[in-house]
Amino acid sequence: MLSLNRYTSCPIMNTITTLQRRNLAMHGWQNQARNWIWPPVPAHGLDGAKTVSGERFFPDLALAKTFNRRFSGHQTDRGTLTATLANPQLIASYVQVAKVMHTKELIPLVHGQSSLWMVAQRAVGWLDCPKIRSCAYSCSRAEVIRLIDEDRERRAAHWLPFYNRISVFKTLDVGPQLRDRLLSVTIGLFHCEAKNAPLSYVLGGSYLRGPNSMPCQVPGNRSYMETEKCRKLARRMITDAMQLRGYELSQAQQLISRLEPLFDEAIQAPIGQLLVLGVPARKISQWAYHSETGGLPTGYSVNEVLEGIEQGALPKVGCQARLLLCDETFAPESGTEVINIMDRTEVEKYIQTEDTAIVRQVFERLYEDSNVEERLQQTKKPRDQDLLRLDHIAEKIDQIMHQFL
Repeated sequence: MLSLNRYTSCPIMNTITTLQRRNLAMHGWQNQARNWIWPPVPAHGLDGAKTVSGERFFPDLALAKTFNRRFSGHQTDRGTLTATLANPQLIASYVQVAKVMHTKELIPLVHGQSSLWMVAQRAVGWLDCPKIRSCAYSCSRAEVIRLIDEDRERRAAHWLPFYNRISVFKTLDVGPQLRDRLLSVTIGLFHCEAKNAPLSYVLGGSYLRGPNSMPCQVPGNRSYMETEKCRKLARRMITDAMQLRGYELSQAQQLISRLEPLFDEAIQAPIGQLLVLGVPARKISQWAYHSETGGLPTGYSVNEVLEGIEQGALPKVGCQARLLLCDETFAPESGTEVINIMDRTEVEKYIQTEDTAIVRQVFERLYEDSNVEERLQQTKKPRDQDLLRLDHIAEKIDQIMHQFL
């Protein structure tokens, strides 16, 4: 291509340069207008390889510092937040599990779910199979990232203005392709987003739709999916695990028929399940991304959010994330660990020795205006009726599995 500088006079060249600058400025304005009307979907940042260190392994120490202050400023969310602070036993169990994960260089991601899932998860645990997803379901990390990127491209090309800002269209992980490949989690436990906090799915709560609206009650022991869909997937988890271990389909169906009444009993339980997934710090930015409520990426990496938490600067969109449910994240060599906080035996086995020092440290930050000693004493009391009810269901599952196997 010929150079205009060599074959064009100076006055003509100056005119061409001026027109080019105006054209670039116009295109810049047009791009800004387009991005405002059709906002781009941020990247997921799943290719990050930066590791984290220090207190960021244990984000709840920093989250607890500001929980009381944020709590007092969220009048609309007091239902869930009050329920959180009113459960020192649950908090103490979580803190000790998270501390052990901290020593193993794991970052705690928290997931709240219906107690219906405990039946399948406890049953497949007896078969030494993954608790979170079907062991017969195979999908690579590259495949999940490809599906997320394809969704981002469709959203970027959508004709509807403000498409990515309309709440009903902001859901990414409820569609058939990604529903079984993404797990909704939060970084740490102590959050003020009432509807989306893990303990909201466990304990329930209330929130306001607007400044002049009546409080909307949110039940505990719930999942995002409808109950019958959860039950169907739970049955599939058990069937796949049985067949993987060499059992016939008829034997799996027989086991499910014996566990079926426990599904109904778990659905009627007043509280749900709280799972903590310890993800290796060296892999966190490859296996999880920071997200909005519906699963859309925010453009922040999990590492950036952890750094912000350490400095007391929480992201405006909250601390939600999505964990990839793929072969790499739950393979035996992955290093990922899953603990059910509601399972007393599992918690005691994991922490081995009670760590009262870390519990006191967190309680002093959480209960700034309360009697910390009184809260610590409450952790020593016998388990309440709701937890005992879950213990009873767990015992029945163990009896059935012991007899069947």
